[in-house]
Amino acid sequence: MMQVKDETNFVFGLNIDAQAARSFAIELYNWSNTAGNKFKPLRINLHSGGGNIADAEHLFETFTHLRSLGHFLTIVIHGRAASCAGWLVQAADLRVIGKHSEMLIHQVSSKCDGNITAFERELKRMKHLQKKTIGILCERSAATQGVKTKLTPRIVAKQLSGGADWWLTAQEAYDYGLVDRIEDQPAYRTAA
Repeated sequence: MMQVKDETNFVFGLNIDAQAARSFAIELYNWSNTAGNKFKPLRINLHSGGGNIADAEHLFETFTHLRSLGHFLTIVIHGRAASCAGWLVQAADLRVIGKHSEMLIHQVSSKCDGNITAFERELKRMKHLQKKTIGILCERSAATQGVKTKLTPRIVAKQLSGGADWWLTAQEAYDYGLVDRIEDQPAYRTAA
């Protein structure tokens, strides 16, 4: 099992909005630009209910850019990676999930006001975002070695039919190649 040495730990335990994404990106870039951190691996311990897709895209691209700078990126789901946080995990070199953690995939949602034309435009945008986010999940699943069942748009559509939420256990996320491993749980010690 792959162990990353000397990684710096960060925690992201917020829902994803503009302020949370901006603040976290700044924190990561400040760390990356600090002397001695060039090429240093980083670990993001994630617990998020999801949030705004555009803001999650900002973080996804930030993570990708940090990887391009030579940082090995591990993202570990502790608790939940719901909604856009689930596909945000796919930006990591190494994707890990806690034994009792979960991942949520669901249909894209939006709030729209206005006339019929505005609703039609927003629906077109939502369908594009849905296809893109499912594509990110399926692409990473297909590229993962030893996957029990490669995730496909057809499987996702079946699970989300009727607007259902699809909560995946740690084992299910692993079996579909959405994570690379389930985090080991150390044995409990007794008091002496």
